[in-house]
Amino acid sequence: MGFPVGRMTPPEGTKLYSFGLISDTHIQPDSTDGEIYSARLETALAWFKEQGATFVAHCGDITNVGLYMGEGSSPGYYPDQFAEFKRICDLYPDLPVYSICGNHDSYYSEGPIESYKTELQSYTGHGLYYYAYQGNDLLLFISQPSGTLPLNEAELNWLEVMMLSYPHKRCFVFIHPYISGDSGNTLDAYGNALLPDSSTVTTRVKKALAGHGNVVLFHGHTHFMPSMQELDELTNYTNKNGFHSVHVPSLSAPAFVNEAGERQITNEESYGYLVDVYDDCILLRGRDFVKNQWIPIGTFKINCRQ
Repeated sequence: MGFPVGRMTPPEGTKLYSFGLISDTHIQPDSTDGEIYSARLETALAWFKEQGATFVAHCGDITNVGLYMGEGSSPGYYPDQFAEFKRICDLYPDLPVYSICGNHDSYYSEGPIESYKTELQSYTGHGLYYYAYQGNDLLLFISQPSGTLPLNEAELNWLEVMMLSYPHKRCFVFIHPYISGDSGNTLDAYGNALLPDSSTVTTRVKKALAGHGNVVLFHGHTHFMPSMQELDELTNYTNKNGFHSVHVPSLSAPAFVNEAGERQITNEESYGYLVDVYDDCILLRGRDFVKNQWIPIGTFKINCRQ
């Protein structure tokens, strides 16, 4: 399989493994878009399996409202959205999906998603935060514990300890929200920053990641599609804060900035990445799942040695 046309030559070393990278699936079988969003997740997982991906990483907003519905005539416990996510993932039992929760996954909950750890784990197979190894690489997955809190105290402490405990490991860290002024927020059109510059949480996250020195951070939340790189060079990637930071576009409802400078959602497109991992770099290859083709502007190499 050849490399897509991009702005760099492919790595010369031996590929160690590949993984699929998606975000913001917003699974919602009870809505008019539900069938589309479910089909997109199934399409992506099937394609990643065909490409030989070892696992798939999901950067949050698995569902649209989580386990509870607080609006309408019958508010209460409705696990249909997480159940649909599990149903699709179970179609590919030999392709692990490492997922985390975003703000939408506890959108209408009677409390933060961390209050429903048992239910959450029954659908995703994972807790709020956890780690995994792939070869010599350390993978850290950290959920957003509520609709407004990006990381809680336990998660922050855990992140700081893990960064200090594994100083010689290449670390891939997965969270949901973008960091203000970092990658992902094209022309600041999203607005609502869950990790603003003024937050002590933001300060601690940036210090922990930059202090380690060999981190790639993956995050979603804004939905912006890779082509927005033409408007804002920080859309897809930056290393300005002392670590590599990659924004992951929405698989179900990508966003763009319209002529009025406003963020606009479309459900007619679908994006994700295939990440090829080498001993001294990773190669991100953007994929358009609607047109079934590579995305040159979403193809880039990050130098990070194992």
